[in-house]
Amino acid sequence: MTTPPPEASRALAAAVRLTAGQRVRLLLECAPLVAAIAAFAAFELLLARVLREQRLIVRGLLGVFVVAAIVQARNRLRDFAGGVVFVAEDRVERTFGDRHHYVEFERLGRFRLIGRAHVSAVRGSRYRVHYCKASKVVWRLEGLKY
Repeated sequence: MTTPPPEASRALAAAVRLTAGQRVRLLLECAPLVAAIAAFAAFELLLARVLREQRLIVRGLLGVFVVAAIVQARNRLRDFAGGVVFVAEDRVERTFGDRHHYVEFERLGRFRLIGRAHVSAVRGSRYRVHYCKASKVVWRLEGLKY
């Protein structure tokens, strides 16, 4: 049996447990679903009779908002239920975004950066990346010397 080259062993992802703060953050990011359902219910109970002509348009817009919130919450809850943060090494290809910071890695793909991770992301540099797969969130970047 042959051993894989060092590059291949670095590419394998490890897993560590989510911290309490990360768990709370994943749950809080499910709040848009609650807001979307509340908005839809409020519209149906309070405004549907008043806005008869625009009712279909408003229902459609609220429906799109609810579906988008369901997808986001489902991904956050998948990571929450999994209970782990994956750790892998990868190279930053580009960073972008003003309000929300994003990074694209060579192998892992595109992720949203949480907290101070966006400060340390430099194009072309290699990092040990702590991330959640389903929600596509990077919790931490650790610079590598090689």
